[in-house]
Amino acid sequence: MNLKKPFILVILLLHSMVLLAQDERYFRDLFSGELTRDKFQEKKKYKWEVETPFYDIDLDGDSWPESFVFAKKDGEDWINIYDKHKTLFFSKRLASNGADSGVYKISFHKLGPKYSVLLIYFNEGYTYYLNYLSTARLYFLSIDNQNLKTMRLERGPQVWREQEKRYKKYGLRKYEVGVKDLDGDGERDILVKFNNISRAYLYRGKGKWIHP
Repeated sequence: MNLKKPFILVILLLHSMVLLAQDERYFRDLFSGELTRDKFQEKKKYKWEVETPFYDIDLDGDSWPESFVFAKKDGEDWINIYDKHKTLFFSKRLASNGADSGVYKISFHKLGPKYSVLLIYFNEGYTYYLNYLSTARLYFLSIDNQNLKTMRLERGPQVWREQEKRYKKYGLRKYEVGVKDLDGDGERDILVKFNNISRAYLYRGKGKWIHP
């Protein structure tokens, strides 16, 4: 009686079951959102990186400032935040559209007793193929109950759009950004305005913004 063939079949069957289980976990993570771009990004190795100096700001009101660093990694734009011990605890990529992108302004605001926000003004860069186009965008970095673990980054609206088309057609939109209580709930909101165009952004906690 030949026992080798059944033994080999059992080994092959077990191996197939392991592979199927791995595939199942992969697709479950993929469709649930667990397998995100950030997990792929952690494995990426950059050829060159440059960083700004540390910019100190107290985000949680404990009188010990956190530190911001804006970085370029192979042309990608990143915001890195360090705690009072200069340990990195938050890092996110900002989406650029062209050359000369980068953060050019930040401002910190208390929205109310529970929430605060750091407004990040990001120059998305410019393109100059046939037509010239330059844009800048606002990012919302929210904090709940002065707890830095609740920090969330949300991509907001454009605050600058400069465009020059063929035949010298030129257009410029420079939006004004205000922080005020728009709905009377005791929490201030973000208002972005250009001429008769107004966009309101209301924060509801846990990184969630409402855009009526």
